[in-house]
Amino acid sequence: MTDTLVKTSGDTMVVSFQSAKSPSVWRVKLSQLDGASFKVDGGKSKYVLLFDKNGTSDVLAEYTTKSAATDALNEISKVMFDLEAEPVAVVTTHSPKAIENDDAIADTSSHPMTFWRRVYWVAFAVLFVGFTLFILSGSMTPPQDMTPEELQTSPYLPDRPNSQTMGGDLEDLPDIQQGRPVPADEFFGE
Repeated sequence: MTDTLVKTSGDTMVVSFQSAKSPSVWRVKLSQLDGASFKVDGGKSKYVLLFDKNGTSDVLAEYTTKSAATDALNEISKVMFDLEAEPVAVVTTHSPKAIENDDAIADTSSHPMTFWRRVYWVAFAVLFVGFTLFILSGSMTPPQDMTPEELQTSPYLPDRPNSQTMGGDLEDLPDIQQGRPVPADEFFGE
């Protein structure tokens, strides 16, 4: 259990550092926590809890053990996370440079991945619809009023083989009477 008490009242946060080397009370407006961070720094038998804003660090409390300083930091973190509104400060034990990097990563206002993900899905949908229309357009049947000459030069498949579908000249192909089945041997001349 820690001897650090953290309470919020209205737009103010009050922290009582009872287990610090010199017990003290610190008070701050929640609006001043915007862009600020708390961190533990020091070594050997002197650990300090720092309030860092705009590159300026203020010592809030001094401790003889790292665990006591970390407990105080954890209590502040719990209260900040429990605020009804979104936390207004970054609470970390990293250096100020790492805090800037964390702020840049946490900025959700302009994620390029979200934009590119949308572009990907729109492009996929357009290609899918285009491919489907391309496939379905190949299965179209020719209009009934086309002449045999028009059918040979049209993109539709003709009713009878031609030089493009079988190879050879059209004159080499036997005449076909419509509606009469023709055995393959007779048709191909074998």
